[in-house]
Amino acid sequence: MEGQGLGATEATADQLLDLRSAARYLGVTERWIRRQVFERRITYHKLGAVLRFRRSDLDHYLAANRIEVRREGVAVTSPPGPETGGLGTPPGGRRRPRQTGAEAAKLFE
Repeated sequence: MEGQGLGATEATADQLLDLRSAARYLGVTERWIRRQVFERRITYHKLGAVLRFRRSDLDHYLAANRIEVRREGVAVTSPPGPETGGLGTPPGGRRRPRQTGAEAAKLFE
């Protein structure tokens, strides 16, 4: 079959998807996609009131948010969190342990 070489793969990667198709591709809800758009966490195109997403941008988003498994007791990467300003593991490589309710209450006494 002609047209299914490298050029066809590139065309598929840069195919524009609508909101429903993008949500289905990532395995999430449309609401989740809209939230990511609102928070400017995912790349999108806006054509008037219509949102479109390139498949290659969605693949890049998935790769950028990949979290590796722990090896020999050390996390290879860590997800962004509020204690790091959304930048991953804090300097020194250790996260602060969560406070219990009693510990948190002591802060306000």
